[in-house]
Amino acid sequence: MESKKDFEKELKNLLSKRASEEEKALLYEMGFEIKKPTRLTILAAAVYKKAASGDLSSIKEILSFYKEGADFGTGVILLDDISKKTQ
Repeated sequence: MESKKDFEKELKNLLSKRASEEEKALLYEMGFEIKKPTRLTILAAAVYKKAASGDLSSIKEILSFYKEGADFGTGVILLDDISKKTQ
């Protein structure tokens, strides 16, 4: 039986592959034009779209990655953060 580490390795490998033309079409249908998407890009776009529509579990999932220290560039600035920076 494969361990959790084996599963994580295989999942990471699968998600790092370039998206097929069919998968790229899904991105386009969601409103994204990305030149060289991976399968992870498609997954992230799907979670983002659900979060943007107000799906709380998707919002929590995105925020959990943000809190874990994932590098999202400048990230999301919350209104509370703005008021703290200007005080």
